[in-house]
Amino acid sequence: MERSSGILAHITSLPNPYGIGSFGKESYYFADKLVDCQCRYWQVLPFNPTDNVNSPYRSDSAFAGNPLLIDLENLRDRGLITNEELDSCLVQDGWVVDFDRVRYDRDRVFHQAFDRIGDNLKEEIKEFTKQNDWLQEYSLYKALELNFNLPWWEWPEEYKNRDPKALKEVSDVLANEMFYQQFLQYIFYEQWKKAKKYINSKGVEVIGDMPMYVSLESVDVWAHKELFQMDGDSPARVAGVPPDFFSATGQLWGNPLYDWKVMAKDNYSWWIDRIKHSLELFDVLRIDHFRAFATYYSIPADSDTAINGRWEEGPGFGFFKILEKHLKNPRLIAEDLGGDTDEDVQRLLKQTGFPGMRVTEMAFISMGESVHLPFNYINNSVCYLGTHDNNTLLGWLREDLSDEERFYALQYFNFDKPSDNWEAGGPNSEVTHAFIRGLWETAAGITIIQLQDALGLGSDCRMNKPGTAEGNWKFKVPQYYLDQLNTEWIKFFNMTYQRLMRPVIQ
Repeated sequence: MERSSGILAHITSLPNPYGIGSFGKESYYFADKLVDCQCRYWQVLPFNPTDNVNSPYRSDSAFAGNPLLIDLENLRDRGLITNEELDSCLVQDGWVVDFDRVRYDRDRVFHQAFDRIGDNLKEEIKEFTKQNDWLQEYSLYKALELNFNLPWWEWPEEYKNRDPKALKEVSDVLANEMFYQQFLQYIFYEQWKKAKKYINSKGVEVIGDMPMYVSLESVDVWAHKELFQMDGDSPARVAGVPPDFFSATGQLWGNPLYDWKVMAKDNYSWWIDRIKHSLELFDVLRIDHFRAFATYYSIPADSDTAINGRWEEGPGFGFFKILEKHLKNPRLIAEDLGGDTDEDVQRLLKQTGFPGMRVTEMAFISMGESVHLPFNYINNSVCYLGTHDNNTLLGWLREDLSDEERFYALQYFNFDKPSDNWEAGGPNSEVTHAFIRGLWETAAGITIIQLQDALGLGSDCRMNKPGTAEGNWKFKVPQYYLDQLNTEWIKFFNMTYQRLMRPVIQ
């Protein structure tokens, strides 16, 4: 793997005067920042619509985009909203996303924009819908959901069970709402396509993220119940992970599990379409919880915890042999955390050749031998100080380690002199520099840091704390602070450890 580096920053975290990062000028600005750093990769979180606690990992569609990422100024420039309507969405450019305010504002101005679309745009939306088979179904699902204000399993029988005649009739009744949903998806994909073209033109590639599972409350389950382990309208068994060092009762995620035997009958066409779709959005794709392709944890749906689950065999290498027939050498990253020492998972990684992941913050907790210790990193791996599920580096040092563990970590990265102020943060934090330098000099092919760590921020800027429902996904950096990103020292590390970007061929 060619040596390179990148920064993990979700679109929502970028500065924006309208409350949340978007595909607007802030995305172009951040791409330029990456060039200044000589970082080849920009890693983002899933682009799917989020759930009621704003998680991009529990969506109502595996194919749809999140309308909250739409750039409002572009709508103004196209004459779809007025300056006054745009200004009504202004909020202070602070450190958190107020999702309630953002959703309220977007719902209002998106409808105002929709009311002004002309004939040419209408035809473009219709053509886009025709070219994307998933969108007709998704727009109907959203229209029915909004009409009944209930999850799909509580809809009237004819809609819940997808009676063809009833769906045809209701599609005529709800045609305007369906077209509104198609309008949002058209704008989302049009804006991202334009932004990504600019990002790629600068020599930056985008690493996307795909959740392994989908939500029960999704068009995917409603439209394809036969592909999941269902008992009527309810899951028979659900996803999670078993008890471990971090949780005595494990994690009960509650997502319906795939019926891999049924999926195999049509050569996993739903999954193949999903990966193909994602690799049209992104240059590289990280698959979250990749280990489930080897073995997955299956929990009875009526369980209160994950204690009573069992391991089941996944589709294994057979799935990827079929994928290879549709996509030659797909650029995938396997999030193998939790299976990083499991023989079945590591065998599958070797068979596919995909790079796995290593996380520095996971190396110093038990004080023992660990595959996450930097001296164990191999070239065919993508290595992080921490991911979106980890504390920031400074938060981790301050809050998550014992004195002994912290001393070992600081000593490992040559930051253990009495004069060293390991608690000092900010864009020029010396302890952050020391850890990033240590990561950059490893054998890992790709090294990634969170934007929060590049800026030397504490735990109040953490993106997500697994196992908690509130207070996550809200991190956003103001423009004045992002302007302080010290691109020179990141560039210096990329030069020193031979991780410079590829030259852009015009």
